[in-house]
Amino acid sequence: MPSLEVAALTNVGLVRKINEDAVLIGTDLISEGEFGPERFTLPIHIGLLIVADGMGGHRNGALASRTALSAILQMSPSGTELWRWENAIHFANDAIYDAMERTPSSRGMGTTIAGVAVGEDEIVYFNVGDSRVYRHLRGELIRLSHDDVPLGTGPRTKRLSHQITQSLGGRTAKTTIRPHVGTTSILDAEDTLLICSDGLTDMVPEKLVSSTIAEEQDLERCVRRLLRLALDAGGRDNISIIAARMSRV
Repeated sequence: MPSLEVAALTNVGLVRKINEDAVLIGTDLISEGEFGPERFTLPIHIGLLIVADGMGGHRNGALASRTALSAILQMSPSGTELWRWENAIHFANDAIYDAMERTPSSRGMGTTIAGVAVGEDEIVYFNVGDSRVYRHLRGELIRLSHDDVPLGTGPRTKRLSHQITQSLGGRTAKTTIRPHVGTTSILDAEDTLLICSDGLTDMVPEKLVSSTIAEEQDLERCVRRLLRLALDAGGRDNISIIAARMSRV
């Protein structure tokens, strides 16, 4: 049976003092500090890859991103039915508001979320906020996720504001969210999945992201090169990157 080859990292960047991002690779949750790039090999039944970007400027962004991913791990959804993943994201949103109730000083904390669940026959992708999921298919970078940003904000690398229209948490009173959830076909041998926070996509144009993935066959070197591009462009935010390909061995 094929497995999922993964490389992942999370980096504080050059401007922020702390890393508020968290990443989930299978059942491994990495939050705060810097990590990677590291390699993972996952069996398909635990092919879960998620980035959560704790919202800068909000209290306890690192707590919010970690809480969201912990909640999804706790729920342990399985299968590729969309309702399962919608429920998991709502559960993560509830967990953040529950944490605010327990710790009043954390009120207003929030996080984006973007990820995939790789099944044997198809892949579920999902997001809330402006972290992204891409599929690099036959030389083309296809965005699967949907940016929750105000209308008229323009191309990502030219945005003047990082305002988003929905997130997990992010407000003092619980707010209804509408997760973006869909499916795509299983990966071909040359396809790559990319999940990342806006610390990458705000700094690096999609065309350059695409050419880097196309040129770099080694996943660890690929995510390292993408990180270097983001840092060389200013590294204004935390940067989290997950890249994955199917192994046919």
